[in-house]
Amino acid sequence: MTYVSKEKLLKDMQFRGAISDFHPIKEHIVNADYDPLLLRSNNDDLYGDGNNYELATSRTAAEIWEFIDAETERREQQAESAAVEQKGAKALPPSKRSWAARPWQCLGSDAELDEAAVTSHRGPCVLLAQQPRRAFHQTTNLSDKDSSELWNSSQMECRPFKDPTYDLRRLELDMAVQAVPVTQDLAIQATPARVSPLIDCMHNLEELPV
Repeated sequence: MTYVSKEKLLKDMQFRGAISDFHPIKEHIVNADYDPLLLRSNNDDLYGDGNNYELATSRTAAEIWEFIDAETERREQQAESAAVEQKGAKALPPSKRSWAARPWQCLGSDAELDEAAVTSHRGPCVLLAQQPRRAFHQTTNLSDKDSSELWNSSQMECRPFKDPTYDLRRLELDMAVQAVPVTQDLAIQATPARVSPLIDCMHNLEELPV
């Protein structure tokens, strides 16, 4: 980026006429609220000729360009210094490296844990069974029946729905969870006592009197 005065731009337009690159924006250059004007090359190069420039015709646009350029340069220097530090850290042995604590980053394992967890997707059903007192402590045989067979118009207001797939076996999914206990290896080293050589004590026999 560079600064070019209005006088120089106007002279270029006066000398080259309509073929001047700045002639289409002559009015904006004359009415610009600061002088000299900020000129930079077009890095995007949308037109493809490699010789395009952008001109900031307001002080606000020039300040934004300068801020973006300074911030880009700062980030490049920061990334370069971080790469140098990372390269130097990798050259150190593992015992001398400094490890920084980083927050947990999920890579998809949470979804697998949620699928493996056995959870209820509805509230528990409350069933109320009634029978006369005389039937207590009697043999009871329970069986499955469709609700349409037990419907009674005098006791039930809503007619039950006839389920055509009542006898259809549902697909069952077997799920299991394996828990591996935490183990810890322990070792005890026993140092033997100092080895002492065998000592034999021999005493001279005293002569007994005859």
